[in-house]
Amino acid sequence: MFLQASGFDVADLSVALQTHTNTVAVATSADRGRGLYPAFDGFPGTDGMVTNDVSVALGVIVADCVPLVLYDRRVHALGVVHAGWRGTVGQIGRRAVAAMTQAFDSDPEDVVAGIGPSIGPCCYEVGDEVIERWKEQAVENGQRAVIRRDSSYHFDLWNANRLSLIEAGVSRQQIDISGVCVRCDMDRYFSYRAARQGKALPGRMLMVAQLLPRNDNLNYGQEST
Repeated sequence: MFLQASGFDVADLSVALQTHTNTVAVATSADRGRGLYPAFDGFPGTDGMVTNDVSVALGVIVADCVPLVLYDRRVHALGVVHAGWRGTVGQIGRRAVAAMTQAFDSDPEDVVAGIGPSIGPCCYEVGDEVIERWKEQAVENGQRAVIRRDSSYHFDLWNANRLSLIEAGVSRQQIDISGVCVRCDMDRYFSYRAARQGKALPGRMLMVAQLLPRNDNLNYGQEST
């Protein structure tokens, strides 16, 4: 119902078998329907997909983790990413841009990016392991994604992914952050942490994006959350 209401054909959808990696796969027309019932044969151990094929819709499933969408306006290519803390410290967004560059000759300067609703820095308290692994990446200005509160750390997934994309060559002016914390807005979104604490119903959200047939007067992709 969601896909139909949003104008997508479920037969076009490809969903990876997400396991909090920084692996990115290239999807082609042969991957239409991959990962769906009853086969559940999505790209194994994969948390990002890129394509330049208008017949393929790419989907990522989240609940606290960041849904990230990328679009190259020049070569008409698309990427979607599931970025939890492991994918974020593994710079999966940066790897997705690199995959688009390798597969489609994308120039990062032509890429626009959207960072969707996820758990925000207000609610995302993490342990030392997360912070140490992020520091190991030595991302420029990486400390801006770390917030110290008394004896605990909060990790800013939004800013961390933004900084990784900037290092990949994406212009900071072409990165949009929704700024919506799903843990704070449990009436509209699902939060894994809130559900685990018994404060909200369990569930997942699906972000789907698909390229429209090329129109040089528009230069945009089709997406829905």
